[in-house]
Amino acid sequence: IQGLLRLERLCADGYSFTFTEQDMGELIADQWSFLTPAFPGRTLELSGQSAIRCDAKWMGEDFLNLLKNACEHTAPGGTIWVSLEKTEAAFFCTLEDDGGGVPEKDLPHLFERFYRAQHQPTQAAGIGLSIVREILRRHHGTIAASNTGKGLRMEITLPIPDAARPL
Repeated sequence: IQGLLRLERLCADGYSFTFTEQDMGELIADQWSFLTPAFPGRTLELSGQSAIRCDAKWMGEDFLNLLKNACEHTAPGGTIWVSLEKTEAAFFCTLEDDGGGVPEKDLPHLFERFYRAQHQPTQAAGIGLSIVREILRRHHGTIAASNTGKGLRMEITLPIPDAARPL
């Protein structure tokens, strides 16, 4: 219920966002530290570095949701890769796991509210990825999912705002 209420309030612009410069590698590593006790045996490989203007609390929640989702679908001994890249125009982040991916028919629906892919091993309510997408929308960004030979890949794109025009 709480997740649904958060999502509804996010969709209605009911939360204020405070944009400050954040080191994304540090932000992601901080979120990973919360997950390692619950998911022993999973490894995070983080490459690249980028600092962007974002709301640290909400972007942290985004990455916590994405990393938790990857951990839930990756067996002990598995790896989650996160790569960061920044250009003058945009920030790009790719998060990939070796958990086998999802059926192709489920890919277009992963970010829909209450959607759960068939044969999903967890009892999730199907809200987490909807919250991720909405937080990214509030940052004027996008997220897309695709399968790889190993697992699921999430690709995030956030525009780099002109310093004269803050988000």
